[in-house]
Order: sequence, then C-alpha cells, then structure tokens
Amino acid sequence: MRSLTSLVILLAVAALAVSVTFAQTPAPSAAPAEAPAASAAPAEPAKPAEPAAPAAEKKLSKAQEAAKAAYETAKPEAEKLVADLKACVPSMAEKTKREKKHKKSMDYTIVDLEKNIAGAAKHFDKGQFIKAKHKIQNVVDTAKRKLAQCEKAKGAAEAPASAAPAEAPAASAAPTPAPSAK
Repeated sequence: MRSLTSLVILLAVAALAVSVTFAQTPAPSAAPAEAPAASAAPAEPAKPAEPAAPAAEKKLSKAQEAAKAAYETAKPEAEKLVADLKACVPSMAEKTKREKKHKKSMDYTIVDLEKNIAGAAKHFDKGQFIKAKHKIQNVVDTAKRKLAQCEKAKGAAEAPASAAPAEAPAASAAPTPAPSAK
C-alpha cells in the first residue's frame, strides 16, 4: 500500500515538473519579437568562432589522418570494381530459375554498393573519416566477392557453349567404331 502511494506521488511530481518545464518555454509568437534583439548582440562573438573551426579541422588524430588517406585511395578502387560488376552482370547465365534469381540479386547488390559509396562520401564530407573508410572498405570487399561470383557464373554460361562444339567431334568419332563392330 505504501509503495502504491509513493508511486502515485512520484508520478504526480514528474507530471508537475514536465508541466512547469513547458510553461517556462516562451510562446512561438514571443520568440520572433526577441529574435531581432538577440541577433544584434551576439553578432560580434560569432566572428571569433569561425577561425576556431579551421583550426579544429587541422588537428586530426593520426587515426583520422590514416582513415582519410585510406578512404581517398579506396574510393577509386571501389568505383572501378562496381563498374566492372555492372559490366559483368549482363553476361551471367540465366537458363535456370536459380541463375535468374542470382542475376537479380546481383542487380540489387550493385544498387546497394552505389548507395554505400554515396554514404561513405557523405561521412567523408562531414569529417567522419573513420566511418567513411570502413564503409568504402566494405564496398571494396563486397564488390570483389561479388565480382568473383559473377565471373564464375559468367564462366558457367560460356562453358556449355564451348562444350557443345567439343561434343560434336566426339559424336562424329563415335559412329566410326560402331560400323566396324557390325
């Protein structure tokens, strides 16, 4: 019974605190009236803050510098791998249902990789070099793996075509022993 009473009191105090907090915030109509006065006063302190921003950019940690360099070297490689993957996918085998699904999956993978390259660029622009490096490295790894799969599927598509002419001479050679056996 005491715990129930204390819980009700606690909830009442929390509700009162929330209502007091919202009551203290200025009304939206009062904010524009105060804005011109407020904007006139802090105009001078804002200028010293601007030179501080480039100084902060110059002081990157060693990990951030390494990540920035790694991103800059990996981005062209990622773009090239995605372009190679785009070129490879149309030549994949599409004879069976499974091959068709695999090709469709590759198309979606290409879209995802392009989005991840764009996402890495956004991280890089924000100064989040380590995130950008990880994201672009993930793109490179995935693109390499998918490109290997595509080459394998492409080879499977070409193998039956090259196997057909190889079977034709074997078929022509097979009838020769058959008549001599009679």
